[in-house]
Amino acid sequence: MASKTINIHDKPTRKVGFLLRTHGYKGHIKIAIDDEFEDFEPTGFLLVNINEKFVPFKIDNYNEDGGIIKLSGINSIEEAGIVVGKQVMEFVPENTEAAFTYNDYTLIDEETKIEYRITDTVVMPNQTLLEFRNGYKDTLLPFHPDLILEVNDELKTITAHFPDGILDL
Repeated sequence: MASKTINIHDKPTRKVGFLLRTHGYKGHIKIAIDDEFEDFEPTGFLLVNINEKFVPFKIDNYNEDGGIIKLSGINSIEEAGIVVGKQVMEFVPENTEAAFTYNDYTLIDEETKIEYRITDTVVMPNQTLLEFRNGYKDTLLPFHPDLILEVNDELKTITAHFPDGILDL
C-alpha cells in the first residue's frame, strides 16, 4: 500500500460514506455510500480517513451495482483490512462551475517528441497532475511551470520536459 499521506483538513471535504468490509480475497472492498450522497460515484481518487489524515487512493475499478471498489495498491484481504471501517471523503468543489481539464489534449515529450494521450486531469490540493497512457500503464506528470514548456490550445497539445525515470514508475 504505497499511498502518500497528505493533510488536507484546511480544504473543504465531506464524508460520503465508509468502507464496509472486504469482498473476496484480492483486495476488493464493499463501500457504503450515505443516503444523502446516493448520486456520488467514486472516480479517479478516493480519500480515506486514516488516523485523521486523508489518504488518496487511486480507484482501479468500481462496480456501482454491487458497491464494490478496488483501490490501487490494495491486492489482498489483509491489505484491505487496514482501510475497512474507515470514512470515505470527497473534496467539496470550491468552484461549482465545471473544472477545466486537458483530457482531449496530447502530451509531447520535448526531448523524444513521443506523443501521449492525456486520459485525466487530477486536481489535488496544491497541485494538478496530468494522467497519461504510457504503454499499458497510466503515468502522472505534475502540471508545473518547471515541467510544462508550452500549452497550445489551438493544436490541443502540451509540450513538457519529462523528469528522468518518470516513464519507469
